Amino acid sequence: MNEIDNIKRLLIPAVKGIPIILGITLIAILLAMKVIIYKVPMYQSFSLLRLDDKSTGLSETNLYKDFDVFFTPQKIAAEVEVLKSGELISRVAGILKYDISYYREGRIRRHELYKNAPFEVEFKHLSSQYYDKEFLLDVRSSNEFRLGYYVQDNLVWLDGRFSEAIDEGVFVLQINKTSMYKQSLEKKVLYVFVRNSRRKQMENIKSNLFVKEVDKDVAVIRIGFKAEVPEKAAEVVNALANGYIENYIALRTNAADKTGYFISDRLIIVSEQLAKSEHNLEKFRSENKIVNFRQQTETGLREASQIRVQYNNILMQEAALDSLNIYINSNSSGFMELAPQVTFGDLLFTELIKKMKTFEGERRELLLKYTLANEKVKVMDSKISDLTIYIKESIRKTKEDISIRRKELQIYLAKVEQQFDKLPSNEKQMVILEREFRLNQEMYNFLTQKKLEASIVKAATISFHQILEFGIPGSEPVSPNKKLILFVSGLLGILLSISFIYLKEFLSGKILSRSQLEKLTGLPIIGVLPKAGSKHGKHFDTQKFSTLASEFEVRKWLNKGSTFLLSSSLPGEGKSYVSLNLAKAFQKKGKTVCVVDLNLFNPGFRGSEVDKSWVKALQDGEKIDYSFIAKNNDGVDVLPCKLNSESKDLNEYILNLLISNLKEMYDIVIFDSSATVIVNDSLLLFSLVDQVIYLYRSKFTGIKYAQQAELLANEYGWKNIYLVLNCVHPATNFSGHYTGSRYSYEYQNGNMIDKLKHYLNIYLR
Repeated sequence: MNEIDNIKRLLIPAVKGIPIILGITLIAILLAMKVIIYKVPMYQSFSLLRLDDKSTGLSETNLYKDFDVFFTPQKIAAEVEVLKSGELISRVAGILKYDISYYREGRIRRHELYKNAPFEVEFKHLSSQYYDKEFLLDVRSSNEFRLGYYVQDNLVWLDGRFSEAIDEGVFVLQINKTSMYKQSLEKKVLYVFVRNSRRKQMENIKSNLFVKEVDKDVAVIRIGFKAEVPEKAAEVVNALANGYIENYIALRTNAADKTGYFISDRLIIVSEQLAKSEHNLEKFRSENKIVNFRQQTETGLREASQIRVQYNNILMQEAALDSLNIYINSNSSGFMELAPQVTFGDLLFTELIKKMKTFEGERRELLLKYTLANEKVKVMDSKISDLTIYIKESIRKTKEDISIRRKELQIYLAKVEQQFDKLPSNEKQMVILEREFRLNQEMYNFLTQKKLEASIVKAATISFHQILEFGIPGSEPVSPNKKLILFVSGLLGILLSISFIYLKEFLSGKILSRSQLEKLTGLPIIGVLPKAGSKHGKHFDTQKFSTLASEFEVRKWLNKGSTFLLSSSLPGEGKSYVSLNLAKAFQKKGKTVCVVDLNLFNPGFRGSEVDKSWVKALQDGEKIDYSFIAKNNDGVDVLPCKLNSESKDLNEYILNLLISNLKEMYDIVIFDSSATVIVNDSLLLFSLVDQVIYLYRSKFTGIKYAQQAELLANEYGWKNIYLVLNCVHPATNFSGHYTGSRYSYEYQNGNMIDKLKHYLNIYLR
């Protein structure tokens, strides 16, 4: 079968079910519109935050290059987590004052009023059990209202007045009018307000917040927030971006402040040492009148000087470790106040301090939701304790390494200085004094420069991060997405309706095609009769029954006195219709034909006006003549059935007499009988006629009746039963194959409108 024709055949149920598809799709769209009406619209706002990049950012310029002495390379993913951290969100919630939420209770949904509330609530006291609980406000007049709150799931109402305090013990509050009172406050409208806990505020922000990097190689972060009120969405993203920058400046300033204190302490000690060495050098020169030394000692002195510099650096690192060790052992509040970097340059220890700060921050967030006895808090405490022990052990190990290095430098320095033992004592002493003075002066200059840088960092309240785009209130809601919902609903409606049509088609339990009938029965099928339409009626019937008559002729069945029985399993399968039209087809081939109506319970030719009873005539020994024959509207000779008590007298003898009489009068005799499943009167004729044409009707006859004819043939041993499938789709040929609507002689290839009419006439039947 042609693939295109096969596809067309498969599409026939869908085309015929277009009204069902349209109906279900319309219902789905109407339901989607209802969902859109009931769904709370959400508005979205974005802000863009650019992080400073050490390689290309502002901090790399000559003016600011050394300001951020504690700079660490930015990890975009880490900064995304900082922006989503509970500490920063908690600070934003405190700045925006989301402690009280106001709503207007509508008939369909609840609307958040935000800053447009016609009243404001001032809580002077509130028990912790009423945090995150709803309070109802029912306005009675311009000055009076009713306040409702829940006590163990029971709603309690109180009478109150605006600007007057209500004291119920568990809460004390006062409701005041705002500037929006006259414009938006309505009587007989229920308002709701909730005192949000800090935990609830953070959850409300986190649930609608998303932060992500624009690209992993671009230091730009997009901050987005969804809210029912557009202004609220814009305020949250802007507050979060500003809060991140302010937090960055505060941390940097705090680190610079602590570093400045440390440098100041060291500067006092170095300053005293420098003054002492300067005094000793001046005194020695004055007493010994020394101006310069020999050029040959400069190389050795330079080496010794370099070793001394390393030795002093070791001493500073050791002193810094001692100071840090004392701070850690004496500070019981944790590491959150500790500067994120250390002066001895241990990068591993710096990362440990950062990790400890991260753990303590996570512990604070957990304490917002859980108690100290909670398993998650205990696990975090265990991590902090293990890391603290590791940090202390790291300090001890580092100190041991520095001590070993100091001793090695001390030994090496002693070896280098031995070369000056042979010099005159004055020169040697002069070298030592100048070296000590120079080292102290270099250390003093270094510490002075770093103190100045720390002071500049502390005083400069600037950030190398930048807000590229501030959030603005959205003009259109992002959810529900009306177009998407309507499209998906319509698509689902189409899919569901098509699924329903095809399920109904394949689960109907009816015989649909010749191939299906061939699988269900072993009897031969001699033809298929397509269903005729209103437009093609007579011409189409003539064509298909002429084809069936030709099939009879090919099989050598159209001889003088041939008899045929039209039978079926159920009423309504088209026996009378096929009998009449088949008779007309035989007449066109020059045959004389008579149709005998033996359907005693449902005669197919009631319009006949013949009063004579051929049953009684045969019983009385008379012969059937043309006076018993009637003509129908198409000119076909019909021997009608008389519904009277004589019908019960039909037997094999009478039927044999009838057949012999009619064979003398006509070339072909066609018997129209009753349904075999209902009555068995017609079974007498199965063995008396030449051929039995057993009809099945497409989409009408149940599959359970498909073997009825075969059962009769097997039970009684009849070999003359042939099957015809009636009323199949009109685009099916006589062999039962789908050919398409164009392959028929009545099709006229006209314009597009004519084609469309033709296709609709064929496929919608």
